[in-house]
Amino acid sequence: MINHANVSGLYKGLDCQGSQPVKVTPIINGEAEVNYQNLNEYIIKTKCIKCHQGPQAEPENDPVDLSSYELIMEDRFIPVLIKGSPQRSRLFLTVESFEMPPKVPLEPEEIEFIRKWIENCAPKDSKVGNCNGSGSGDDGPGDDEPGDDEPSDD
Repeated sequence: MINHANVSGLYKGLDCQGSQPVKVTPIINGEAEVNYQNLNEYIIKTKCIKCHQGPQAEPENDPVDLSSYELIMEDRFIPVLIKGSPQRSRLFLTVESFEMPPKVPLEPEEIEFIRKWIENCAPKDSKVGNCNGSGSGDDGPGDDEPGDDEPSDD
């Protein structure tokens, strides 16, 4: 027999679709520092890695491998994220639109965590990352977004 007094604090309630209990994590509680380590531990490993890892990563026509920070930051034609710009980042846009994960959408707190992480330049282990380097989303001349390596015309 389950003692519900001991279990009640572990779950927030039902998920967005009302079908599964939502396990309370430091991200759900708002207690997690915004960094890759927490993103990986509480979101990627539990909700993404099954389909987005290794040579079998989905989608088949443009595999997104989320199994390491370095792979997420990899320079690619359609970047997974653009540091400092969630609204231009594939990772954020697909979770915000509930396209990913396909069966059970992320909780609002998890989506907000991803937004903050990208907005803070996707730090690996500190509160604020560096918006320069891979994953910066430098589109070339005329792109005045964070991470732009081009000199401005000012």
